[in-house]
Amino acid sequence: MKKTTSLTVLLLIVFQIFGQSLAYRQKTEQDLILLKNQGILPLKRLDTLRLSIISDSNTNILNYSINRYTRTFTKHPNLLVLSVLNYRTFNFSRINKPYIALIFDTTFTDVNSLANDTLARAILWIKGSDSLHQDYAIQLIFGAIGAKACLTENLPPYKKGFGLKTPSGLRLKYTIPQEVGLDSAFIFHEVDSIANFGIKVKAYPGVQILAAVHGKVILYKAYGYHTYDSISPVKMTDLYDLASITKIAASAPCLMRLYDQGKLNLYSTLGSLCPCLWFSNKSNILLIDALTHQARLTPWIPFWRFTVNRHYQLKRRFYRTDSSRRFPLRVAQKIYDGRRVKRLIYRKIRRSKLLPVKQYRYSDLSFYFYPQIVKRLSKQDFVECLEKNFYRPLGAYHMVFTPYKYFPLSQIIPTEYDSLFRHQLIHGTVHDEGAAMMGGVSGHAGLFANADDLAKLMQMYLNYGTYGGERFLSDSTLQRWTSYQFAQLGNRRGLIFDKPLLKHPERGTPSPMASPYSFGHTGFTGTFTWADPENGLLIVFLSNRVYPTRKNHNLIKYNIRTNIHNVFYQAIQMAADSTNTQIKK
Repeated sequence: MKKTTSLTVLLLIVFQIFGQSLAYRQKTEQDLILLKNQGILPLKRLDTLRLSIISDSNTNILNYSINRYTRTFTKHPNLLVLSVLNYRTFNFSRINKPYIALIFDTTFTDVNSLANDTLARAILWIKGSDSLHQDYAIQLIFGAIGAKACLTENLPPYKKGFGLKTPSGLRLKYTIPQEVGLDSAFIFHEVDSIANFGIKVKAYPGVQILAAVHGKVILYKAYGYHTYDSISPVKMTDLYDLASITKIAASAPCLMRLYDQGKLNLYSTLGSLCPCLWFSNKSNILLIDALTHQARLTPWIPFWRFTVNRHYQLKRRFYRTDSSRRFPLRVAQKIYDGRRVKRLIYRKIRRSKLLPVKQYRYSDLSFYFYPQIVKRLSKQDFVECLEKNFYRPLGAYHMVFTPYKYFPLSQIIPTEYDSLFRHQLIHGTVHDEGAAMMGGVSGHAGLFANADDLAKLMQMYLNYGTYGGERFLSDSTLQRWTSYQFAQLGNRRGLIFDKPLLKHPERGTPSPMASPYSFGHTGFTGTFTWADPENGLLIVFLSNRVYPTRKNHNLIKYNIRTNIHNVFYQAIQMAADSTNTQIKK
């Protein structure tokens, strides 16, 4: 009953925020007047920010809006957001930490005491207190919306016409398609129809979909349930197994950072980067060939089969049912392995044969070594490198390896029932067997996220290295890594990033209307993300199509991801056609 009530409240909040017209949204932005700002807005350095809300009214909407950008803390905050609905009765004297004041009360006549309070780092007066005003106030303090309005009357100590300005577009803005000139009715109807059709034909139990144009989120929805029993509805805060999207969301940012710093040469050999490959047939493979999947590597090795007997029972020398110093790595519930399994994986890769011809052939094998390479060159653990340099500054706290350590299982979407290796429903640990044997952390799979946090990373890529007012990677690095590398050889890949097919683009997962400059990746579990710099379009599609079995191919059979991607290109084309018609008239 409690879950149903909270979900109903959440759906009501989403409807109230996203159901407003463009005209009302534009008016709401004019109702946000920034009276004081001691250099704190828009908020930056989310990795060091510990935000907490104090309010004299309900905080559901504020929490919902803040959690799209970062997490909130109940203990040891270093900055408070004061939500004040009744200015005269709010007890400011009990506040003993720096704060941002959001004043929703329109009956007061002056803010002298607040303006002179040294703890007040910023004061935002909002001429309205409904859901959208609250949501937009939060979007303003995070830089999605800029402060631009001025007082229309005196509000001592501030005079008529006063109003501070802040930049906009630093982070994702949550709005509706009309704001970017697109047809909301068309987009919502088409996406809803396709997403629900996918549930009907059991292509997946549920899905999260997010789409943004020019940094503005125009669709942000969850459909269906965690499983086909229809018990737990999918929420936008739920985590999906990203599968091979891990390659562009984990391996790529770390390696690009090293490339930016001059510590990584694309023409280095794997042997020079990874000592365990010395004197093997992989030693002289160029990194650029491995990153573009033309290194003659075997596409896949079923490592798990070497650790079970002929009855598919786990061999005791590799696994235990409880964790220990020798067996610390969790493969699944009540299955733990240790260093022996990792050594087996590296040995099998080292000894594997090379394909006879150098040509594009997708392979996971080199990605098992990238965490080692990152640690060796950056002196940082792979996960630490990601969290410190990317995820925390982006506010992507839902993007994690080994999610069972940080989130309840009720917030993690299950994947497949593994009847051969782990003999259980895979829930909270990675679906990919090889990544699971590595303890859930690998360069090719293992990352979990929700659509919102993956969108932050992809928007940073789309911005060519910047997000939230910070630069994460150089624009030249992003342009190099997301471009075709060997198109003349018939290889469509960028450096790790997937690209549109060079021939017959209608056969690929991204829309055939995607530009040659676009990039992204798919995941075996039913995930897909794609960014197109030509028109600023970003899409995230997360599903668990492998539940309860990977033999379910309806997602591909019915071309669902592509069809949804097409909707946004069609909407963009419709808007362009309408503009051209008006110009001709």
